[in-house]
Order: sequence, then structure tokens, then C-alpha cells
Amino acid sequence: MLERHFVDIAKYREKILHQQNDEINNDIPFQKVYRSLLTSTIRQPFISAIFHLDGVPLGKSNKLTLWVLSCSILELPPSLRNRHSNMIVLSMWVGVRQPIIKLWLRECVQNLKTLKSSGLSIRDGQKWFLYFVGIIGDCPALKLALNHIGNNGYYCCWFCKIEGIHIGKKRQYPFEKTPTMRSINSYINESKEAEVNGTNVNGHLGISFFNEILDVPLPHGILMDYMHITLLRHTRCVVLQIYQSFSPKIRIEIDNKLRFQKFPHTFNRKLRPINAGHI
Repeated sequence: MLERHFVDIAKYREKILHQQNDEINNDIPFQKVYRSLLTSTIRQPFISAIFHLDGVPLGKSNKLTLWVLSCSILELPPSLRNRHSNMIVLSMWVGVRQPIIKLWLRECVQNLKTLKSSGLSIRDGQKWFLYFVGIIGDCPALKLALNHIGNNGYYCCWFCKIEGIHIGKKRQYPFEKTPTMRSINSYINESKEAEVNGTNVNGHLGISFFNEILDVPLPHGILMDYMHITLLRHTRCVVLQIYQSFSPKIRIEIDNKLRFQKFPHTFNRKLRPINAGHI
């Protein structure tokens, strides 16, 4: 893949170095964490990647689930980076239970560490070094990757130490004006304490396996999943609140427009009306 897109990577990398952001999506290489990595590393030139961890059920008749660890190259322009053919599959796990991360990824992580130390030979023997900027996934995936308590437990936030309270058979997290944030030092120290004592320390259950290879230390290397955190949570509540404020006549009109919305023939899904109950 790197050989195939060598020219594209080289061109986009030049734009990154000179901060010529032509994209409208505020791409990662033009943001604070990447710029810090760019100025602090001495091993040049390099390419960087973000990990993506996710699990999907393989069928309705069994409990088998496929878990995939993949990565994408940040020096590829977004239009190329997000294509399936350019997403690098690193390892897979198939089973009826959630993967045991340290068992599953031990060999994969070791190979990646070796690759990082040796570098990549690309075209005419030119050596490029490899860095890993962060990891992204939904809450169940990040819980495994970070060796952290789940999203419905006490101290479940990856960035702050809000404890949460149990009210009405639900875990709730009241707004705090000045929350205690997790620093790089507190994150690693509490992870080590949890690992040694086998206890939950402010949400940490132990040391994350990805701590060994991430070049942006946790929690700064944790990337938020926009779709799950925003579109499937806050946006859903806002849409319902606005929808319910309309008169029945306007609701029917909105639902009909969604139901009969036309798409290109290559798009095989249809919009469902809001009253279908999926929101």
C-alpha cells in the first residue's frame, strides 16, 4: 500500500510540513498533538498511523464475534485514507467471548515494535520510520484496549476522574464545573498500581497493552469516536426534542420526506422516519 501511494504520501506530507491545509475537515496532521510529534521526533522522515479496534457479530444464529485491529496512515489524504483498500489489517480474533487482549495481540505488538525500531524501506532503499499517534474505537473496544472500566461504571471517563452516582437503577454523571483531569503521569501511575494490586484504581484495571507502542502517551493518544459519542447520543436526544416540539401535521411531513428521500443507485440504504422508533 505504501509503494502504491508513495507519490500521494510524499505530496500530502509536504503540505503537512508547511501547514497547507486544503481540506475542510480539520485533518489530524494539522492539529496540536500531531504538530507536537512532528517537532519533537528526531527520526525523519516518518509516517504515522492510528489504530482502530472494533468487533462485529458474525451471524444471528451463533454467538461468534469477529474483532479486528487495523490502522490507517495519516500521511495519506483523507479521500484515500478512508478507503477500505488502504486500511491495514493487523490482526483478527474470532470467538464467542471478548478477546483477551494480551493473549491476542502479544505477537502483533512485538512485531510492530520491531518494525518501529528498524524502519520501513520504501523505494530505492529510502528508510522511513513509523509512529503510532493514537487509538480509536467505540466504548466496548476502548474498554478492552485501555484495560479500563466500562462506560457504565464508576470513574469510567478516560479523560477525567468523575466518579458518577447510582440513581434510579442507572449510573449517572452530574456536570462538574472543574473536573479533575487525568494527566499523563497519573494515568500511567494508576495503571501500574491497578496492575500490581489487581484492583480498580480510579477506573484503571491495569496497564494498557497499547502503552508499549503508542508514541503519544495516554490519555492524549485516545481518540473520540464521533459517530458513537455525538451522532448516536447527543444528536439523537436533540433530534427527538425538536421533533416532539412540532405539531402532528409537521411531524408527518418530516417523516414522509425522510421516507421518500432519493439517493444515488450505489447507495443501498433508505432513511427511516423518526416515528419508526429507531432514534
